[in-house]
Amino acid sequence: MKAYTYIDKGHFALLEKPEPRILDPKDAIVKVTLASICTSDLHIKHGYVNNCQSPGVSISPV
Repeated sequence: MKAYTYIDKGHFALLEKPEPRILDPKDAIVKVTLASICTSDLHIKHGYVNNCQSPGVSISPV
């Protein structure tokens, strides 16, 4: 599946990622049906939040 992925400060890419899987009985896969962009998302995208995410963290639609 495709996932919008944080690569580095100010750089994101649409990458192929594996389908999510249940690895632990406490895990859940959630279907997102609606989303929006917050100002904090734009701050991350433009590199103003230095410690928000590790490289490779992705937002994956189900």
